[in-house]
Amino acid sequence: LYLFEMLKAAAAIALALGVQASEDPVQLCMPKVHTVHVSTFRDVQHEERHRPPDEMKAGDEIQIFFDMGQQKSLVWIHDDGPRSGRREPDHGQLTDYAKQRQWNWDYVNKTVQRCSLQVQTRPMAPICFSPAAVLNGTGTIGEDFPIEFYSEHVVDPSRQVDEMLFTLMEKGSTSKPVKQDRRGRQVQPDRSIVEWFDRISWYNMVETPIDPKVFAIPDACPA
Repeated sequence: LYLFEMLKAAAAIALALGVQASEDPVQLCMPKVHTVHVSTFRDVQHEERHRPPDEMKAGDEIQIFFDMGQQKSLVWIHDDGPRSGRREPDHGQLTDYAKQRQWNWDYVNKTVQRCSLQVQTRPMAPICFSPAAVLNGTGTIGEDFPIEFYSEHVVDPSRQVDEMLFTLMEKGSTSKPVKQDRRGRQVQPDRSIVEWFDRISWYNMVETPIDPKVFAIPDACPA
């Protein structure tokens, strides 16, 4: 949790130095067409305060191909993460929002196996990861990579939830995330307290058009 505290302190320093912060919250969402790797660390499994897109729930180490124009997304899921040295995914998830269909399968020796089909009625929408964030200040990662600090404080008395989101974005963008820390607590009906800390990192993001062949249904899957 030390990085989380350091980043909050950096934002506070930026404010102290006179870096102008925004007064109005802004929505932080991924581009409508993008390919990106996402790595998530969770120290406690907890109920999401809002339902995240299926793409973000697919796994902790994933690559997302997302195209709202084609109304399709593909997620490659890695069980072991980037440190395993394996580039091939372990599972796949293809969603055709226009046809309300979603396929899930396993990769075994680079071949598609155990493919299943289910109905997906949720309409496609941008992947948003902080709906009401406030700009706190600016800084750099390393020597010269400019970033902006955003924060969101969520209080839900009905569910006894208190959560803080702290997000690093590429400077000048509300659609190019670098990292997000989420820290929260919830009082349970028996008065016990559940606390959690999540860290999400995005990397190797591109916004170039996605070849429709990427979204082809594997031959081993039901049509």
